[in-house]
Amino acid sequence: MLRKIFLLATVLALAALLARGHSTFSTSLAADAPQQSATEKDNSAQLERALKTEAEHHKLESLVYEHDSLASHWPTWAEHYRPPRLFDKAAAELQAVRKRLATEINYKILEDRDWIAYYLLRAKMVEEAESIQQCRERTESVSTVAPTAQLIYELRSKLYDPEDKERVAKADEIASIPEKIEAAKAKIKDSKPRDLDLCMGWLERDARALEEWGKLHSATVPEFGKTYGASITKAIDAMKAYREWLDKNRDKWPKGEDKRLGEEKFAETLRKSELECRSPKELDEMARAQMKSLKAEMEELAKKIDKDKTAWQLLDEMKAQHPEAGLIAPTYARLLERARDFVVKKDIVSVPKDWLNNVRVERFIDKDRFMPYAFYNADGESSHYFMSSEPTEGMKPQERDDKLQGHNYYSMFTVTVHETFPGHHLQFAHAAGDHHVPHVDSYSAFFSEGWGLYCEQLMYEQGFYEKAEQPKGWDFDPLKIRLSQLRWRLHRAARVVIDIEYQTQNMSYDDAVKLMVNEAGIEEGNAKAEVNRFTKMPTQPMSYLVGYLDIMKLREDYKKMKGDKFSLKEFHDELLSYGSVPPILVRAVMLGERDKVDEMLQKN
Repeated sequence: MLRKIFLLATVLALAALLARGHSTFSTSLAADAPQQSATEKDNSAQLERALKTEAEHHKLESLVYEHDSLASHWPTWAEHYRPPRLFDKAAAELQAVRKRLATEINYKILEDRDWIAYYLLRAKMVEEAESIQQCRERTESVSTVAPTAQLIYELRSKLYDPEDKERVAKADEIASIPEKIEAAKAKIKDSKPRDLDLCMGWLERDARALEEWGKLHSATVPEFGKTYGASITKAIDAMKAYREWLDKNRDKWPKGEDKRLGEEKFAETLRKSELECRSPKELDEMARAQMKSLKAEMEELAKKIDKDKTAWQLLDEMKAQHPEAGLIAPTYARLLERARDFVVKKDIVSVPKDWLNNVRVERFIDKDRFMPYAFYNADGESSHYFMSSEPTEGMKPQERDDKLQGHNYYSMFTVTVHETFPGHHLQFAHAAGDHHVPHVDSYSAFFSEGWGLYCEQLMYEQGFYEKAEQPKGWDFDPLKIRLSQLRWRLHRAARVVIDIEYQTQNMSYDDAVKLMVNEAGIEEGNAKAEVNRFTKMPTQPMSYLVGYLDIMKLREDYKKMKGDKFSLKEFHDELLSYGSVPPILVRAVMLGERDKVDEMLQKN
C-alpha cells in the first residue's frame, strides 16, 4: 500500500508541476526556462525510477512464490526414501529459480525490505541446494543397508495392474527380499551409525507398508494372494528379523564419525547461514579480547563489593542463593512480571498489547542433559512459553546441586530479560507483526541471540537491576547482579572460542568442558550439557556474543547518524521490524550501507 501511495503521489506531483509550467510559460523569464527544465527532468527521473522499483518488486515477489511452491516437502526428505530422479528434479527446479534471481532481478534499485528479501532468498536457496544433494547422498548410503526401500517405494506409488509388465516385475522382486537382506548385513561395517538408525526406521515403515499393500491387492486383484502371498509373508518376516538383529547388534555398529566441520567448512557455513564475512580466526580473536576485558571489569567490580574477595569467590557464594526445587518456575514468573512492567514504564521499545500477558512460565525436565538453564519456546502464534530447566528424579546429588545453582537469584535477572521482556518474547512479537510481501522465512541466530544478550545489557543501562525494581520482599545487591550479568557475557565469549576451536578440530570435548568451568565459571554438570548441545549446532554457540557486539556497534553508529534526533525506542522498533535476519543486512539498510554490503555479498 505504501508503495502504491508513493507512486501515485509522484505521478500527481509531476502532473502538477507540468501543468504549472505550461500555464506560466508565456510570462516566465527566459532565464527561468533551464531551471524549470531541470526540475521537470528530475521529477521525470524519479517517476521512472519508481516504476522500475515497482517492476522489480513484482518480479521478486513472483520468484518468492515460485520458490515456496517448490520447497514444501524438502524438510522431510532426509527421513524417507526418495528415488534419485526426484532429487535431481528438485535440484533442477531450484537451480532454475536461482538462475532467474541472479539474472532477472536488479537488486540495486529494490526498496530496503525487498533488498533484504532478495539476499535472504539467495542465501536460502544456496543452503537448500546443498541440503538436497546431502539428502540424495544419504539416501543412496542408507539404501545399501536397507535394500527394501526402493522396491517398497515403487510398489506404494503405483496401483497394481497385472497387465503392466514393469509392475509385475516389481512384484516378483518381493521374493528376493530375504536374500537381499542377508547380503545387506555384510555392509553395515561400512555404514555410519546415523544411517543405520535411519535404516531401522525405514524397515519398520516398509514392513507395515508391504503388509497393507498385500492386503489391498489380495482383496481387489484375482489370484494375487495365491501368486504373491507367501513371498510377502516371508519378506515381512525377514524385514522384522533384520530390524531386530540390527538393534541387538548395536555394539557391532561402526563407531560414530567425527562430525566436526574443519576450518574451511566452518567458514563456509558462517557465510551461508549468517552472511558472515569475517573469518573464524577474526571472530576467535574478538572473543578472546572480550574475555580478557570482561575478566578485568569483573575483578574491578568485585573490589567495590568486597575488597577482600575475587570475582569468582563472590560468584561461588552467590550460587548458593537459589530457589528450592519446585519453586524455580514461580520465581521466574515473578521476575517476568517485573521485567514486563519495567519495559512498559520506560517505553524503550513498543510492546504489542496482545503480547503483554500471553507468555507462560513452565518447568522443563532436562532428561537428556541438553538444556542447562532456560529457554523461550513459541509453539505457533498463540502459545508462548518460558521454560525453566529443572532437576530430574534420578540425578546424582552433584548434578542436582549444579542445576539448582545455575538458577541462583542473581542469574535469574539476566536469564529472564534475555528470554522474555524485552528479549526473545518481545522480538517474536515484532516479527509476528511483519506482514511485508514478499516474505522470506528467516531465522538468524546471530540476530535473535544477539538481541537477547543485548537486552541483558540494555536492562542494566535502564536500571532494572536496582533494588527499587526488584519484586516485593527482595533485597539483592545490584552490584552482584551486574557481576552475574558480566559473567554471563563472559560465558557467551567462551562459547565463541569453543565453537570455533572445537569445530576446527583444535579442541577436544573434555577441553571444551574444562574451558567452560575454569574460564566462565560454569558448574561442571551444566558445562557438559552445554558442550553436548554445542557439538551438534555449529555456529549457533557463537551467535550470542557476535550478534550482541554487532547490535551494540549498530546502535552506536545509528546514534551518531541521527544526532539530536536519536530515539532509543525508534531504534529498537526499526531494528526489530525487519524480523530475524543476519545483522549485516539490518545494518546496511539502517545506516545506508547497501552498496558496501552488496560488494561483499556478491563475492560470496
